[in-house]
Parts: sequence; C-alpha cells; structure tokens
Amino acid sequence: MSRLDDLLLPADRFPAATDAGRRARLFVRIGLTVGFWGPFFGLAWGWAGFERVTVGVVAAAGVIAGCVVGLRRGLPLPLAGHLFATAIAGIHALMVFETGGVLSPALPWLVLLPVAGIAFVGRRAGLFWLGIAVAEIAFLSLGVDGDTVWPTALAPERAAWLTIAANFGLCAVIASFTLAFEVEKDRALSALERSSARERQANQAKSRFLANMSHEIRTPMNAVLGLSDLLLRSPLGPEEHERIATIHRSATALLTILDDILDLSKLEAGALEVELAPVDVREAVGQVTALMGERARARGLDFHHEVEPAVPRCIATDVGRLRQILLNLAGNAIRFTDEGGVTIRVRPDPDARTGAPRLAFEVHDTGCGIALEDQSKLFRAFSQVDDSITRRHGGTGLGLAISQELARLLGGEIHVTSRPGAGTTFTLHLPLAPADAPHPTADEHPPDPVVHADERRAAASAATVQAPDDAAADPGIPGSGVETPVPSRERHILVAEDHPVNQLVLRAMLEELGHEVQLVEDGERAIEAVGLARPDLILMDCQMPRLDGYEATRRLREHERRTGAPPLPIVGVTAHAMRGDRERCLEAGMDAYLSKPVSLASLAATIAKLLPDEPETHVTHDARLADDAD
Repeated sequence: MSRLDDLLLPADRFPAATDAGRRARLFVRIGLTVGFWGPFFGLAWGWAGFERVTVGVVAAAGVIAGCVVGLRRGLPLPLAGHLFATAIAGIHALMVFETGGVLSPALPWLVLLPVAGIAFVGRRAGLFWLGIAVAEIAFLSLGVDGDTVWPTALAPERAAWLTIAANFGLCAVIASFTLAFEVEKDRALSALERSSARERQANQAKSRFLANMSHEIRTPMNAVLGLSDLLLRSPLGPEEHERIATIHRSATALLTILDDILDLSKLEAGALEVELAPVDVREAVGQVTALMGERARARGLDFHHEVEPAVPRCIATDVGRLRQILLNLAGNAIRFTDEGGVTIRVRPDPDARTGAPRLAFEVHDTGCGIALEDQSKLFRAFSQVDDSITRRHGGTGLGLAISQELARLLGGEIHVTSRPGAGTTFTLHLPLAPADAPHPTADEHPPDPVVHADERRAAASAATVQAPDDAAADPGIPGSGVETPVPSRERHILVAEDHPVNQLVLRAMLEELGHEVQLVEDGERAIEAVGLARPDLILMDCQMPRLDGYEATRRLREHERRTGAPPLPIVGVTAHAMRGDRERCLEAGMDAYLSKPVSLASLAATIAKLLPDEPETHVTHDARLADDAD
C-alpha cells in the first residue's frame, strides 16, 4: 500500500511527514476501498431491481476513483475530500428514496460523511458534513402523513440481502479507515523514533565537537593565562603591568564564554546533571561574598549578605551549581550598578500555592533597574535587554539563561522584580530540604582543592574585561594584592605532558613556586621515571601518546598494591572540562584534578593540600616498576 501511495501521490505536494501527506494517503486508501467495493454493491442493487441505484453507485465509485487519480494531477485535497462526501451523500439519498427512507439498507452509510470530512479535510468540514447527515435523517424521519416510514417497493427477502451487503461494505470501509489510521500511527512513531535517533546523534556529535574544541582552545589558553600570570608576578613597570593585566583579563573573559557555551550545550542535550548533598547555606553564601566583595569594592560598591536565623544550617542541593547561580546573579548586579551596593539575602519563603517549604536567595542591587517589557528577554539564551551597538555593558546573554535552567534542575526557579531607577532583585527559590551536616572521615578522598570551574566562570562574568584602574584591587589579577601559597621547601615534581607549550607553562609555574621539575612526554616515560627516582608528586596529563595518563595511573596504583609502596600523589591535568572528567580521574586512582588553563594559585593550593610539610621519603630506584612501563 505504501508503494501505491508513493505512485499516486507526488512527494513534492504531499510530503510523508506532513499533515497534508497523512490525509492524502488516508484518502487514497479509503478511496480505493470504496472504488473497489462500489461496483459489487451496485450489482447487488441491480439484482434487487433498482437499476437507477446501480448506475448511481457505479457513478459515485467512479467519482471517488477519479479524485484519487486527480490528486496526482493537481486536484486540491480539500476539494477531493468534499467530492468524496458529496458522492456518498448523493448515492445515499438516491438509495433511501428508492428503497424505504429510514429503514433503507443504505442508511448506516451516512456515518461516512462526518468521518470523511474530518479525516480528509479537517474538523470544520467534519462538523459541516455531520450537520448534513443529521438533517437528512431528520427529513427522512418526517415520513408521509406523519408516518416515520416512507413507502418502499423493496421485497422483504431482498431487503435482507441488501442490508447484509450494505453492512458488509460499510464494515470493509471502516476496517480500511482503522487500518489506515494504524498504518499512519506506525509510520508517525517510526518517523518520531528516527527523528529522535537523529537528534541524539546530532547532540552526541555536537557534544564531541564542543569537547574537542574545548580541548583545543584550552591548550593555547593555558599558555596565555599561565604565562601572563607569571609575568604579572615579575618586576614590571606600570605600563607593562597594565598591558599584561589586560591580556590576562581578556583571556579569562574568552574562557568564560567558552565555558558558558559548553554549559548551554550540555543543558540542551540533557547531559548536565546535579549532585545533591548536604550544603552549609551560610558557608556557601559567605564564599560568594568573599569572591565578589573585592570586585564590588573596587567599583566603590558595598557588598554583603544576610541570612535569617530561621534558615537551617544545611540543605540538600548541589553546592557547585548553587554557587554558580549566585555568582552569576551577583556578577550581573555588580556590572549594572554604578553606586550603592549589592545584597544577598537568604530567608524562608514557603510556596504561596502549596505551602511547600522553600528558601529564597535574593540578590538585590541599587542599579539602573529593568523595564517590565524587557524582563521577558532576561532568561532567553543570547538575548540581552540592550542589544544595540551603543550598549555600555558586555556579556553574551547566556548567564541568566543557564542559571534559570540550573535552578530548574535543582527543583527551583528564578524570578525578577525590578523598576527603572529603583534597582533589581533576582530571587532564586529552591525547595527547602534540610540535611545533616557532612561528617568527613579519615578514609574519604581528599577534597579537590581546585576552585570549581563554574565558580571561576561565574566570578569572571562580573567584570569580563575591566577598566585598567580596576586592576589594582582585582582579586582575579595576579600581583594585585592576592597572595600565592609559598611552599616551605622544595619538592621534586614529575610532569607527564606531551605538549611543548604546556610543558613550558607548567615548568615555569613550578619553578616560580620553588620546586624541582622533571619533564616526560608520555605515560610510559612517567612510569620509568618513577622507577628510577620516586618524585614527591606527579602532574599527569590525561591525554598523551603511547600511554595516556589514566592507564599510567592505574599501572602505578597496581604496582603500589603489589609491593606495599606508599601511595604517590598524582594530579590529573586535562584540557577537557566536561561533566565526568573529574570522576574519571579519581576512578583511575588520581588524587586531584586540574582543568586547563591552570592558574598558579590553584596549582600551589593543590600541591600544598597533597604534600603537607613532613620529612621526605625518596626511593632511588625500583627496577620492577620500570619494567611495568613495558
């Protein structure tokens, strides 16, 4: 039947996936059924002595068959549907007037009028033909002289056979309708499955592309940010310091845009997950204040937070995503406020409709405010209130869209209240699920000392590329009042990294921190180096030729289990920044994870966390470990 549809219906006029295509295929199947059954039904009426009905049935079948063929020659489908119903109504009228009014064997065929109208044309056509059918039944019911039965010349025995034939034909048509609908349903489901599969493949391809692009962009960004970081800590004149600081800020802003695009892609693909755990509300909000307070004060603004006593100490949520949302909202508040200040307020706020307990995180600023007609643009991706070429404030228009989606993943939502000239309040509502404070144990993995990439991204969005006079107090700029942890003594650090630029950056950073650096270019060389002289710590790139960092770490951990050697601190370093990369590092046996570009502060904090001050223990040579590299 599908091949016949393709033969009779031009694909350019009736594409299979469109409503018109589905209605046209249904018309072809029903039309062919009626056209096939009509002549046989006409012969039955001729046998009963009603030659005019026979001629009428054959003519109606011919009209319907002609409509089927006419679709290929340009006949509009709505016209074909109305002609179908008209032919059925006309032959039906002839039958009932010939054979007995409301007792005619052909009366049940009236049901085809509204069904055909709806199936071939639409709901309005179906209602029209339903009215025609009801009017015809009402007219026939009037009868003659008040009787409800019109006179008939049809013999009872022949009436029985005609009734059987009529009902059999009607059953055949209804069965065709049912089969056609079932076929169309299967076709639609199959098309939906194919479309879903293509969409999944497209999302996977997009995710792979973005992950690869992230890797390729982060490698040169590691050099730009890392080397500018080191330059800013070296003796520079004011003008040189200002230029390098601008390079550093611009690179950070570019990295922020990259991270936002990655987050948006993961949200669209449904690949971004949240991890619910006990979160200390006051600590989380305090961290946001600590990160954003210096930026606000550099612009002459006040920045503080208030947590009402009724707020529980801990709630169950995703601390990284919560801080990301608050950092983004606070960053926007600072950006759009010229005087006054920004306040983060946390308070209980039960749902007014259901009474469900909630927490409200309010970020209020005294800035310019937002007009009511512009507030609908705020949470659309790539949309901004002021998108003119004269706009004062930067940004991609992604931050609020991402924050809203993250809020929904956490079971909440963000609302905005604002008036021009009266400031703005963004309120994050989250379900209040009290949780016990976490109790770390001695056998737990050490916490990852690296600042969450989402927090860095959100904090950077507060002042994407600042004015030069802000640099002196900018906590994001090295050499502007932020101290880097200084090791108490020199450590031997093995760096397994294949990219020459990354080798240069990591060596320079480690030497800046006062450590001895040994470079190898792949995992096999790293295992051999550990066998010859055990380092204090390994910085292990995850993607390397010959043997990647994951497998090299597994082999080192397996050797430690066999020999009883003390665990060697291993830090995964990768340019990938997708969800699951950190977990993959920990599963391989690494102790911590650094995402490129690596900052000097995060590198120093990681080393200080994993290498507390204690007597060094060196193993000068272990031939068995060197053999493991083979």
